[in-house]
Amino acid sequence: MKQTGLLLLWILGLRAAAMAECPDYTATASSRESAACDASFAIDGNHVTRWISTQADNQWLRIDLGTQRTVKGLQIIWCGRKHFLFVEGLDDARLCFPSAYQVELSIDGSAWTSVYSITNNSNEGTHWISVSPQSARYIRINCQTRYDSASSFAIYDVIVETDDECTPPDDYVLVWADEFDGTQIDPDNWWHQIGTGSDYGLGGWGNGELQYYTDSPNNSYVEDGFLVIQARKENFGGRQYTSARLISAGRRAFAFGKVQARMKIPTGQGLWPAFWMMPENYPYAGGWPAAGEIDIMESVNLASAVCGHLHFGSVDPYVRNSDGGWFYTEPVTAQQFANEFHVFTMEWTPDFVKWYVNDQLYLTSSASVWWTQFSDNPAAPFDKPFHIIMNIAIGGGFPGYEVSDEMFPHKWWIDWIRVYQKQY
Repeated sequence: MKQTGLLLLWILGLRAAAMAECPDYTATASSRESAACDASFAIDGNHVTRWISTQADNQWLRIDLGTQRTVKGLQIIWCGRKHFLFVEGLDDARLCFPSAYQVELSIDGSAWTSVYSITNNSNEGTHWISVSPQSARYIRINCQTRYDSASSFAIYDVIVETDDECTPPDDYVLVWADEFDGTQIDPDNWWHQIGTGSDYGLGGWGNGELQYYTDSPNNSYVEDGFLVIQARKENFGGRQYTSARLISAGRRAFAFGKVQARMKIPTGQGLWPAFWMMPENYPYAGGWPAAGEIDIMESVNLASAVCGHLHFGSVDPYVRNSDGGWFYTEPVTAQQFANEFHVFTMEWTPDFVKWYVNDQLYLTSSASVWWTQFSDNPAAPFDKPFHIIMNIAIGGGFPGYEVSDEMFPHKWWIDWIRVYQKQY
């Protein structure tokens, strides 16, 4: 059964009292490779800039939270080959992360308490570190041993989670929602894109996808207060799979605010569920990627992780830049996002975009990273209204072309979608 209005109020109250990311952090370090790799870049919310140490073991990064706060965790985004390849588009084999490091907290910057330590790390990318809530003003990351002795230590971002209020109150109000309480998909909110993408000049929907999208109730319907998108193994339209792609273009579009949904996503080799946004009426000429794309939630294959991304750049010459990252919980297990419902949130302002899972912030992208060849506005191309798209793709460049047919059909359950904006 769907959750009640009382439960919604409880969730919103919890959101207001939960994690706060404070804007007045400063950072220092034991060393830096150059002025372009200063410690401040490890807390600027930009996943392209980074702090880089000199090429030596036993380096440290220290963060000053500005005042004493209750720390309950942090995320450290270490530099590695995967980040270079996916975010920066560079096939660079730099492995600038530690095999051994320690995290310490301090109230006064003199007496330190160790809250995390590892001596056999081989994982690049994002590390999620939970801390028994305790008061601290300073955080020190002691980088003890380099994984690659020919490299340095490098951190793209450190995101600190606290239990106290250190940002202004959340003043968003609900401006639109689809609770899927009726008996059919609401045509005032959604319509179906049909086919293989060729009618839109996008064969395979631009990604080499294997499915045929339909408006059949076999592929999308409302049931017991949920929207269900169902991928099926069946021959149709020259393809071996069918699915659905719902879009709000021409009906609902938004600029800035919070877009939030409660969902249980499907799992299966070759599946690619996506909850994302594209620009309404393509205000910046030339199309993708110059007009932008906001991926609120995507997952591929076994639903062991979800991700959020922005895409932007230019059409002529073609340059696609991306900023984003992945969220998962330790230990990483297959199907963890398919076993129960989760709330996915994207917060969008002219200055930043943030992604949350169950109210846990896992990614921030700064406007200093975005650009488009068609505007000098610092917020462009994410300064115009975008509409919402939901679809299950099968196969394609992201999940790969190996599809397991045994478990079809696959269902994606969507409880509700809500949009909040600030009122001025």
